[in-house]
Amino acid sequence: MKKYFVIALLVLFGVAGNAQVQEKIEQILKLQVYIRQLEQGYAIVQKGLKVIGDIKSGHLSLDNDFFASLEMINPAIEGYGKVADIATMKQAVMEGDAAAAKKIKESGLFSLAELAYFKAVYSKLEGGCADISIEIDRVLMPSLLKMADDARIRQIDRLYELMREHYEFARSFSNDLHIQMLQRSRRRQEAATLRILLSN
Repeated sequence: MKKYFVIALLVLFGVAGNAQVQEKIEQILKLQVYIRQLEQGYAIVQKGLKVIGDIKSGHLSLDNDFFASLEMINPAIEGYGKVADIATMKQAVMEGDAAAAKKIKESGLFSLAELAYFKAVYSKLEGGCADISIEIDRVLMPSLLKMADDARIRQIDRLYELMREHYEFARSFSNDLHIQMLQRSRRRQEAATLRILLSN
C-alpha cells in the first residue's frame, strides 16, 4: 500500500527526477517509519501501564486480604488457655468476694465504717474484673479490633496478668479479713469468759 502511495505521488508530481519531489517523498517515508515507531512505542507503553495496573491491583488485593485477616480471630487464640483462666479467676473473685462480704457482715465483729471500707474494696475489685472481661471480649470479637495474632496473644497475656493480680489480691484480702475475724472472735470469747470468771 505504501508503494502505491509513493507511486501515486510520483505520478502526481509528474517528474521522478525532480530533487524537491524526491526530498518530499523521502520525508514522507521517514514520517511513515516514525509513525510506525510511535505506534509500537505506544503499544509498549500501554502494555507496561496494564502490567503496572495489574501489579497495583494485586498488591491492593493482598493489602485488603491482610487487613481483612487482622479482623478475623484465629480459632487457636479463642482456645488459648489463658482466656479460660481469666474467666475462671473472675468467677472465683466474684464468688469469693460475695462469700467473704456475707461472713463479715454476719459476724457482727466489724464497725459500720469497716464494713463500708470492705464493701468499697470489693466493689473496686469486681469493677476491675469486669473491665478486664470487657477488654478480653473486645480482643476476641471478630471485626472489632484489627490485630495480628501475636498482638492478640500479647494483649491476652497482659489481661491474664491483670486478672491474676486481682485474683491474688482478693484471696489475700479475704484471708486477712478471715484472720481478723478469728482474732476478734477469740478476743470476744476471752472477754466473755473473763467476765464470767470475774462475776463469780
